[in-house]
Amino acid sequence: MSNKKTTLSGEGGFSLVELLIALAVLSIAIFALTGLFTGSYSNIFAAGRKSQAIFRAQEAMESRLNIPPTDTQGFTINIPNSPPITVQGQLVSIEIEGQNAFLTTYIPKQ
Repeated sequence: MSNKKTTLSGEGGFSLVELLIALAVLSIAIFALTGLFTGSYSNIFAAGRKSQAIFRAQEAMESRLNIPPTDTQGFTINIPNSPPITVQGQLVSIEIEGQNAFLTTYIPKQ
């Protein structure tokens, strides 16, 4: 019997260094995507809160529009080369506190 060592030169595979480099590249990609997902998630929640605030402001505006205006003020529209047009009515503003929702409309006198 001979004490010859057999080599596996014909078989392919990855070395430990190649595996570590691949793992490092994969880790960097995963961390980058994690930051993207968390930022997107917080933006989705902020948009949802803003939508709810606008919905509440719209409801408040609709209930306010059902009340006839008590004090009217003039709103003048100036068009070049024509006389100004004055419309009597009331300016109504609705703000939802702490929600960053603000609506303004003008109710003309009927």
